[in-house]
Formats: sequence, structure tokens, C-alpha cells
Amino acid sequence: MRYLANVRRGLTTGILTMAITLGVLGPSTAPALAASSRQAQPSNSTPEQVTTTSGGSSTSTRTQGSATASRNLQLTLSRVSPTSVTAQDDLVVTGVARNFSARALKNVTVSLRFSYAVLDGREAVIDWVENGDVATTSTLLRSQNLGNVRAKQSVPFTLTVPAGGLGLTSWGSSFGARPFSLVASSAAGRQLDAIRSTLVWAPQESDSKVGLTLLAPLTSVVPSTTAGLATEEAAAELLPDSRLSRILTATDDPAIGWAVDPALLAAAQSLKEGGISEAATQDDEEADGDDEATSSSSVSPSQPSGNEAATPFAISNEAAKTAGTAWLSRIVSGRKKRTVLGLPYADTDLNSLLKGGKSSGLLRQSDKLGESIEKKALGSSLYSRIAWPADGQISRQAIDGLVDTGHQSVILSESQQPAEPEISYTPNGKSTVRSKDNTLTGLLYDDELSDLFADSGRDRGAETTQTMLAVLAAISAESAAPTSDSQSRQVLAVAPRNWDPQPGDVQRLTNALREASWVSIGSLKKLGQSTAVDREAHRYGRKAVRSELPKGNLSNAQAMDRDLGNIAPALINNQDVVQRLEQRITSLLSYAWRSDLDGQAQARRAVMDDVGDLTGKVQLLIGTESKVFTARSALIPVTVDNKTDFDLRVSVSFSAGSGQLKIDRQPDPVTILAGHRQSFRVEATAIATGNVLVETKLLTGEGTKQRVLGSPQTFEVKVRPNWESWGMIGMAVLLGLLLLVGLLRSFRRNKTRPKVPLNSIPDVDDEATRAARKVTKEAAPPIATDGSPTPDVPAEPANVTDSAPIQRSGGATERSPQGSVTGDDKLRAPGTGSASGTPGAPRGMHEQKSSSVPTMAATKGAERRSPTMPKENR
Repeated sequence: MRYLANVRRGLTTGILTMAITLGVLGPSTAPALAASSRQAQPSNSTPEQVTTTSGGSSTSTRTQGSATASRNLQLTLSRVSPTSVTAQDDLVVTGVARNFSARALKNVTVSLRFSYAVLDGREAVIDWVENGDVATTSTLLRSQNLGNVRAKQSVPFTLTVPAGGLGLTSWGSSFGARPFSLVASSAAGRQLDAIRSTLVWAPQESDSKVGLTLLAPLTSVVPSTTAGLATEEAAAELLPDSRLSRILTATDDPAIGWAVDPALLAAAQSLKEGGISEAATQDDEEADGDDEATSSSSVSPSQPSGNEAATPFAISNEAAKTAGTAWLSRIVSGRKKRTVLGLPYADTDLNSLLKGGKSSGLLRQSDKLGESIEKKALGSSLYSRIAWPADGQISRQAIDGLVDTGHQSVILSESQQPAEPEISYTPNGKSTVRSKDNTLTGLLYDDELSDLFADSGRDRGAETTQTMLAVLAAISAESAAPTSDSQSRQVLAVAPRNWDPQPGDVQRLTNALREASWVSIGSLKKLGQSTAVDREAHRYGRKAVRSELPKGNLSNAQAMDRDLGNIAPALINNQDVVQRLEQRITSLLSYAWRSDLDGQAQARRAVMDDVGDLTGKVQLLIGTESKVFTARSALIPVTVDNKTDFDLRVSVSFSAGSGQLKIDRQPDPVTILAGHRQSFRVEATAIATGNVLVETKLLTGEGTKQRVLGSPQTFEVKVRPNWESWGMIGMAVLLGLLLLVGLLRSFRRNKTRPKVPLNSIPDVDDEATRAARKVTKEAAPPIATDGSPTPDVPAEPANVTDSAPIQRSGGATERSPQGSVTGDDKLRAPGTGSASGTPGAPRGMHEQKSSSVPTMAATKGAERRSPTMPKENR
């Protein structure tokens, strides 16, 4: 029994000893596990969680204590003052202890512990912060009892070490970073949480300074086909509490440069002038497709949750105008005394865009679009000769494209070009980037410093600030080649594209950097003027290639840009339409689309439809594909149909495929009204007989800037210039034959017609006399019953009776011509009534009536024989 009791007692003692050992040494027992668990954390973690930077190693100073695992207590370092400590300074460390558990923690104590060992080199600083053992900070400087910390309560603390309390001296202690820790423990001595950090001992101002350039991107991380347009989504990104507005507040100090996406300037300017555009918002909705696509594409995957409003945004037009005006005003005022770069429009994915080396025109168009927007919004264009790929990598094809478009430098990750041979100090962040035929100046950002810069705005308190100051102090203390003050080493630190900082934390960092005697705020210009060391050839591996946008995206964008560029000169009064479509095409090439390839395919189709609605509604109509040219000179007609909603100024060109047909003069440009057609006729001259292919093109613009709109149309012209001559000859021969036939028929008819005697033709005078007699007879008065004439009517002369002998007239007779005398006929004297010429009474109407009887009888035979008299009158 006693043996078993001793065994149980021994086991209990061993378990307690192991528990105490793990409680004290636990923070340093599994640093690799702690680091890996921190890197696995998402970028949208809450402030209570440990955050990591994207694309780099974690710089968290949290130990593997119980606060993170059990959610009981968490320490936050708020401030370390002063930035660099001397023997004359009081050291003040402030922070906050937060109890996340559901029960109170009793008798909590926070201790400030210190180590006198210098962290020699930047690797030693990072290793301590990430994996250090708090037991090495064995010197207790100060402690503070917080008492009982209630559930969900935050308790601030301040630990002050008076001047000289560190035990360091100006003459015996060297410049450099020293480690310290903050440890929270319970009344039972159990460690609740611990923070590892650093402070810089600088007894005197450092002679060696590090030139530090900071750069933050101002660009959207939301994939969209309406970048730069006045949409509701754009207005949400510019609101006072938006991510982009927080960046402006965090980078209020001109020590931090900007890389600005012109699409944001365009959106802000449009919102300022007219508020939210319904047409642009509709385009955005059509590109998103359905509500699910809209929801997934409106929030960045790397954006902290809860920072941006989800669609629909429900932003009033007035609020959108105010947001655009305020944001743009801050950009204008913040440009002064600051490095400001202009990114390609919509933050183009350079490696995807310049793939194949044949798409530099799109980048040139993107830069041109950005410059025009910058001039309108800011009054002048930004410097855009420095390219900055979002992933910090560049392909050789992209280098050729950048050189072709006039770029001089490119910002890359330093890990892409390590120094060769390896050196023991931090060199200048400058290099030479080469392709097969071209070179660019490489501006290399330091990955560790960039991670620290990004972490400084992630609600990490002063921990990151202290780490960055320590790393820069270690760099300044490194043994390097002798340099003068004007040639101090220059390094670059950049923030990621999805940076969402807490403004107060970033401002604390910039203030500390300005106070640090070993840091000099630099610029990209100074970095570019520094001396480069030998480095390896830059790397661009298969993983980077697989991350690029699909090839179809680039080819479709090229085709749309070509079609739009062809019709743009014709839209003389609607260049705003051209710019809107240019913005949509360029938006498809944004780096942000790498996070949403499925949505990008649907968005690409929407933009293609939008461009096609404009370019596809202008058609060149040639009519029949075969035309006959039968004259020496004639007009060839074609028609241009304008079905767009805009007036177009176009012209048509004709070109013959051979010398058998000559185009005399091309048509002049004509403005075609919206929804109308216009005919074009070109005069051509036939040179020789044959079939000629004629190509006709629809042209926009004038002079050397003419562009071909649509595909050329070809038709065949059958040139027959002799047909006209032969046709005229044939017609002349035909007319001659017809005339000859007519003449022959006339002669033949005259020969077969019977001859008519001349005297058978009735006398016109006789016919007139007979008609007069008839009229007189009908008008004569009636005869009385006694045979006497009526009163007032003179009696007829006694010598004129009806039985008087008939005298022949002097007219034509049957055998003699008119006026001749034959037989017993005698000439009558004028005015006499007899042939003897003796005067007599004139013949009256009765005499003519009675004498007309034999005349009519004599002429009846002639009338019957007259061939010209109608048959019914014969």
C-alpha cells in the first residue's frame, strides 16, 4: 500500500512539474507551429485575431500563449516612447489588456522585461519577434497589477522606466536594437499572454542613415467592367468610411508616396459632375449577370469583412456627388511634396496584357487614356514611366512591351533578383532587368520591410512600428562598402494592392520614422540614382504564368479595341461614347480579375455586346456581286447604312484589282445622320476588256489618320468598253434598214394603185356653190296662193328662168386643164353673165340652183371613180 501511495505521489508531482514547465516554456516550444498557424489565418480576421501580410512572412509578435488559444486575455502594445532611447530619456510603454473570456480574471499583473543583448542584424530582429523565448528577457524593469479584469473588459496600463533605469550607458552601450517583452500573468503565476518587441538604444545620432521610400497603391480591388464610370459601386469605394478614404487618411504624411489608378480619378470626377449614372450602373449590372454574380464580384476576396457595404449600396445621388468631390479634393491637395505615380488605367495586369509581345498597343492606349483623365481631374498628368506589376514579377515579354511603350523602370520584389554573389548586408534596392533585347531599371522593394509597412495598419498597435524601427537600425549598422551621406543605402517598402489600414497606426509609424535618427525619408528618384549591385537574372516561373489571365481575354480585348479605334474618328461629336467603351475594354484587363475568372468570362461577353452594338451597325452595301461596265466612263454606286444612334462622318474608297479599270476620283467624306443611308458613286474609266475585282472600304478619319471600318467588300466588274460602240452601230444599221423598207413599201404601193383621171376630181368651187344653194333654198320665203310674190321681195329678172340653157363654167373639164377652152366654150368677160361678153344681169341664186342640176349629174360618175373618196360616199 505504501508503495502504491508513493507511486501515485510521484506521478502527481511529475504531472504538476510538466504542467508548470509547459506553462512557462510553452511560448518557445513550438515556434514553427506558431508561425505556420499565423500564416494560415485569413486576411479578413478580426482585430482580436493575429493578422498576417499577404505574400510574405508573418511579423506577429504574439507568443503561443493562452490568450490566442483560449480567448482569455490578449495584450496590445499601444506605444513606446521615445522612438529611440538615450540615457536621458524616460521609457514609457503603454498598452491594453483585453479579457475575451466569459468570466473575470483575478489579480492580473503585466510585467516589462528586458534583455541587454544587442540584436545583431535584421535576421536576429525578425527571429526574436517571431520565434524568441521570453525567458531570455530576464531583467524585470517594471510591473503593474491590473487587479480583477472583468469578462469582455479592456484595461489600459502604463509602465514607466525613469532615465537611467535601463542600466545602459552612453559610453559603454553600443547603438542597436534590444529585445523586451510584456508578460501578463495571473495571481497563481500562470502566464496569460506575452508580447515580444524591441526598442532602439541610440545614445547619439547615427552617422549612417538608411534612405527609406514608402509607396502605397490607390486602386480598386473589386473586379468590374465599369472602372472609371460613375456607378453606385464606384461611389461606395469613395465614401468617407471606405477603404480608399482610410488609405488617404493613413498616408496623410507626404513621406508615403502614392501610385494612383486613373480609373478612380475618372469615377470621382464623373460623380462630382453628375452623380451616379444610370447607364453606367446598368452596364455594370449586365456584366454581373445575376444577383449572385453581383454579390460575389462586389467584394474583394482580400478585403476585411464589414468594411465595405454590400450591393445594393443604396447611395443617394447627393451623397455620391459629395463623396466624389471630397475624395478628388484630397488627391489634389495631397499631391504636393509627395511622390505620385500614375498606374495604367484600371491597374492593368501587365504580364497578362503584354503576353506574346504583340499587345503593347493596348498598354499604350491605357496610358493615353489615363493621362487624359489625369489632366482633366488634376490639371496635369502623373508620371507614368515607372511600371508596377501588382504581383511584383515581370516576364521577359512584358519587359519588351514596357520598353516599346516608353517605360523606363519597373517596381519588382527583391526576391526576384537576389544579389550574386551573396552579400552580408542590405544593398540598394536597384537593379537592371533584362530581356533578350531590352533592359529596364529595376526598383526592388524589400519584402520584409514591405510586410512590416503593411502590418503597421492592421490594428497591431505599436508592435510593428517597433519591429520596423529595429530592422532599419540593424540595416544602418550593417558593415557595407563605404558611402557618403549623399549616397546612403536606399531601400523601398510598398503596401499591397488590397491594403486596408487603420489610419492611426500608420500615422504612428510615419511619425516614428521621421523621429528616428538612423532613417531618412527617401524617394523613388533617389532610389533610381543609387548604385546597383550585381544580381541574378530576374525570375518568372511557371506558377506566375499559371496565375495570368486567360489568353482569350487578351485576344478579345485586342479585337474590341481595334474595332472601336476604327469607328472612333467617325464619331466626331460623341467622343464621350468612345471613352466609355475604352474604359470598359481596359477594365477587362485589370489585375483584380485574377480573383474572379468565372465572373470575368461573363463580363467579357457583356462588353463585347456593348462594343458590337456600335461597330456592327454600320454596314457597307455593294448590291450585286457582279456588275457590267459597258461604257468607256461610268459611275459605280455603293451604299453606307448607318443604324447607330449617332451621326457618322465616313468616306468610301475604291481600288481596282487590275489596270483594265481606272478609278478617276475617290468620293469625299460625308456625314451620315443617325438611322440614315448614304449612296457613294465613284467615276471609273474602262481601259481594256476583261473582268476586274474591285475592293471597296468604309473609311473613317481623314488624311494619314484614316482607319478602315469593318471588312472590305469585293465585287466583280465585267469591263466591256466596246459594247457601247457596237450597240450604236447596230442601232444605226437597224434604223437604216427600217427607213429602206419604208421607202420600198411606198414605191410598191404607188405602182399597184389605179390611176384617177384629173377631171374626175370634184371642183371645190362647185361644191361650195352647191352648199350655198342649199342654204339659200332653205332660207327662201314661202309663195302666195295666187302665184304672186310676197311683198318686199323683188321679182326675179325676166331673162333668168330654170329652163335657160346651161353655160359651162370656166373650171376644169374632163379633157382640158382648168382654165382652158375647148369646143364651143368661150371665154367670159369679167362681170358678164354670157359667153359673148355682153353685159347682162347677174345670175341670182335661182339661176345657180337650176344650173347646178346638170353639174351634179355630170360629176356623179367622177365621184364614183375617185379612189380617194371614201367608199361609203361613192
